[in-house]
Amino acid sequence: MLGEGGSLIQSIEAHPSGNRVLTTDREGALRLWDLERRELVATKRFPGGFVAAATFEDDDVLLCTTTTGLQLWNARLDQRLAAREDPEAFAGLLVDWVIGPSHVACRRPDGSIRIFDRHDFSDLGTLCTAPEDAATLSFDPSGRWLAGAGKRGVVQLWNPEILRAAYDVPLPDWKVTSLAFTPDARRVVVGSTWGRVALLDVETGVTLATLRIPRGAVHDVVVAPDGERVYVVHERALHVVRLPALEIEVSIEGRWRTAAMAGATCLVGGEDGSVGWLDVAAKRVTAAEERHAVPVTALAGGADGGRVVSGAEDGSLIVWDAEKRAPRRKLPARGTAVTALVLDAGRGGVLGGTASGSILRANAASGRSERESLARDEAVLDLAASSDGRRLFSCAGDGLLRVWDAESLLEVATLAQSGGRVDHVALSADGRRVACALDRGVVRVLESRASDLHVPVRTEWLATERRGKGLVTRLARELGSVRAVEERIARDAALSPELRNATVEPLKALRDEARTVLRQSVRVLQQKDEGIAAYRGALQQAERAWRLEPERPFHRDVLALATLRAGDAARALQLLESEAGERPGALAVRALGLARLGRTEEARAAARRARELQRSTPKEKGEDWSAITSELDALLGKDAPR
Repeated sequence: MLGEGGSLIQSIEAHPSGNRVLTTDREGALRLWDLERRELVATKRFPGGFVAAATFEDDDVLLCTTTTGLQLWNARLDQRLAAREDPEAFAGLLVDWVIGPSHVACRRPDGSIRIFDRHDFSDLGTLCTAPEDAATLSFDPSGRWLAGAGKRGVVQLWNPEILRAAYDVPLPDWKVTSLAFTPDARRVVVGSTWGRVALLDVETGVTLATLRIPRGAVHDVVVAPDGERVYVVHERALHVVRLPALEIEVSIEGRWRTAAMAGATCLVGGEDGSVGWLDVAAKRVTAAEERHAVPVTALAGGADGGRVVSGAEDGSLIVWDAEKRAPRRKLPARGTAVTALVLDAGRGGVLGGTASGSILRANAASGRSERESLARDEAVLDLAASSDGRRLFSCAGDGLLRVWDAESLLEVATLAQSGGRVDHVALSADGRRVACALDRGVVRVLESRASDLHVPVRTEWLATERRGKGLVTRLARELGSVRAVEERIARDAALSPELRNATVEPLKALRDEARTVLRQSVRVLQQKDEGIAAYRGALQQAERAWRLEPERPFHRDVLALATLRAGDAARALQLLESEAGERPGALAVRALGLARLGRTEEARAAARRARELQRSTPKEKGEDWSAITSELDALLGKDAPR
């Protein structure tokens, strides 16, 4: 028997080797036991909270607490290796944790379930369900399915992989305004500010073609059902563009805001409230006689071309007879703009997103509003519906992608995309792919059906991507620097080419992290009166950057400055003593440290040399020591070199 009794044990987790065991008890403590020696190795407590789940991660310990979220500790529980700083965890909103092979799931009081990546703790999104249906959670051994059971006696299955991006296509410096799939779902047409249009291959990430239309932004793009043309609504004209070359075939001047396909015909909504039908052969747009009183903000058309619906800034809707080009039914203004429209394929109605953040369903025949979701603080920006009419996909000003049940207008899932906010969304015609335009210049494509993710090729690809990220994360904890991780991977002949390729993006992400935290640290360190708490935070950031990229001299110089600002001038000088050669940054920090230690003449000599080198030495990106040299001038007085 282990231990001497006491609090009730809540869970037991054994190490695969069979020689160690983790236990959690009712008082919230985590204990690590050595089975061979039959003794307690370590005990860990978290004031104000308790350990909800724990498991072994190789020789380390992965644990989840009710107040501090996800954490990774070393084998003796005396050093925290990694953590996710999560305000929801601090507020006690993440209450029940379960750890799977690749994911960690956490139930919130409202019944929704947040999913995290087990390797890097990234937030993959939220599954929404009723509180009574998710009282107990469990992953299956393969990690493919998360099961939830509750008071109603119903067991639900969710696929956590549905939250993962299938492909990312970078578009640096682009602000995407619209996007649309080609009929084969393999390519996406993207419109942006500055009149730029691109055709992307979503499976390879390759930009196949680009087009620049001068003098204005692209408002909307729609692709013809045959995939041979894309209709581009520009600030000053409507352009008919040939695919895949993106060559302009016809241009028609006019002020339109939005477009949609009704069968094989392109419709446009104008700033004057009109709805027009495009005749490509005649090179003209014919507007209906009746119109909205304010600009048209959204359009939707049926696949058969028979139904057309338009929405306007005042919230009014018009259901059109496409053949007669006349209103069939008018729905009165609601006072809040209609921002997006789709036809309700299963019920013959129309679904619209509004500026108030709600989604409404109206009966096209009666003109009555049948149902409306709860309003949110942020306007709905885009809306897409699956071909069977069962699911809606929306994005709003809060940057989240939401999946809705079209019948009840209840949220099925809320997906937070790591690294960016979702500004626009498009759904492929077969419903298999969802494209999201992120605000950081990336088009992200997600798989929308769980079954697609378990096609053998996709399953293998996703598994390799996870293994690549996990390998980089583990080696970074073990070796510290990105270069050391790269060298270890390069030397490991046992790695397959696919796994080696899967480490490229995680390695790039680590280097990006190093430079990001360094910039954040420098912003604080350049100020001379920020306070010790701010400087200690900047020191932690500088240490992180230097651990990741110790070969970069600028990182070491910033670390020395951070150490000096935090109050340890002697240690700062010691860091700089190991440097080979002279650099203005190192000399400026050295001069500042010597001045703090009262070695004024040495400080003046170092400052003088720093000034000389600053005029002739090339700088790294972001390297600027002018604030420090100005501080030296003030500190050393009139004798400071100028």
